[in-house]
Amino acid sequence: MYGDDSVTQGKGVYGMCNPTRHHGMHGHCCCGPFFRRFQTAGEQREMLEEYREELEKELEGVKERIQELTKK
Repeated sequence: MYGDDSVTQGKGVYGMCNPTRHHGMHGHCCCGPFFRRFQTAGEQREMLEEYREELEKELEGVKERIQELTKK
């Protein structure tokens, strides 16, 4: 779709813009030619689950960094 397979890997296809990263939890993206204002409950659930996973990864990174700093 966008000519770059790395963009389409994973659960969702957002093209150049991932709404959970680009616009926070507003649930929409205005970067492309079209955006939807309303998502289904299933889409919202999937978006929130992906967002939770990203937060968990961020928290793990913070924990690792704290450990690195306390060892010095």
